[in-house]
Amino acid sequence: MSCIVAQCLAFSFSVYINISNNELYKRCNTVKFSDRACKYRWTMFGHVLRSDEQTPAFASLKFAVCNNLKSRKGRHQSNLFNLLINDLKVRDIKLESITDLYNLRSFAFDRANWRSCFVV
Repeated sequence: MSCIVAQCLAFSFSVYINISNNELYKRCNTVKFSDRACKYRWTMFGHVLRSDEQTPAFASLKFAVCNNLKSRKGRHQSNLFNLLINDLKVRDIKLESITDLYNLRSFAFDRANWRSCFVV
């Protein structure tokens, strides 16, 4: 997806020059779509963690953490929970038990620390 966006941005210059994607993003004052999606996912995850425990979003997150379900056979699934787990691994944070979830929840209540934890 990022290469399509880069091609569209390069086309908007209407000059065919050899330019790197990073330089193109700097000139257009924008960031990669995958980085923006990761930022929005991290923001949404913070909202879910700070929400009431009775909300469906927090209840489903709690269910996913508590029940380590075996993955199905075949192609690996790419779902929101797996993406969040991968985002946490990048930040050296584990989410393997309910105590990890509640520790992460208490961390998310400090919004300044939560925002600073996201780095592109």
